[in-house]
Amino acid sequence: MTETDYNDNSSNGGHCAVPDDVMAKYVARTQTERFNLGEPRIYWFSLKDRPQVIAGDEGLLRSNNSPKPAYIEMTNLMQVVGDATSSTPQPINWALVGSATIHHTLLQKSDGTYELLLWNEVPSWDTRTHVKISVPVQSATVHLPPSIGTATYYTFNTSYQMVRTPVTQRGSSFTIPVSDNISVLDFK
Repeated sequence: MTETDYNDNSSNGGHCAVPDDVMAKYVARTQTERFNLGEPRIYWFSLKDRPQVIAGDEGLLRSNNSPKPAYIEMTNLMQVVGDATSSTPQPINWALVGSATIHHTLLQKSDGTYELLLWNEVPSWDTRTHVKISVPVQSATVHLPPSIGTATYYTFNTSYQMVRTPVTQRGSSFTIPVSDNISVLDFK
């Protein structure tokens, strides 16, 4: 795949337009799924909306350069999982127990911290009726090695900021709520 996008303006004849909040979820999930497929680079079709083009509202920025929720969400996700240097990930023995629709990506920072991205890969928008789908939160359990003492769990709030979210810990297992938006379990 060379490029991808989501349109967020149904009033301009756009193809399968989705609301801003759904676009934010879909952008993060799409980028992560493409990474999981081993794509070395993922290009977003347009950084900025192009109002002069029908269906030109696929940018991460509006035509006036103000950020859309998708831009804000991706920026905040990168602040949590980003790393200044490259390193070779070290293997870790772990397991995820939950619904088959829960997808994940495991990353490791240069300081040894692991970042487990989790999300419920189900539609958040009905393309036929053009209505948001209320996706129930799924419970999942992550089993980590006993050497992992604590973990921090981050989810997105309604302002597209990543916030710490409580999780249930039993030994080195963590029971976490997984929504249709990306969340991050941070552990070392």
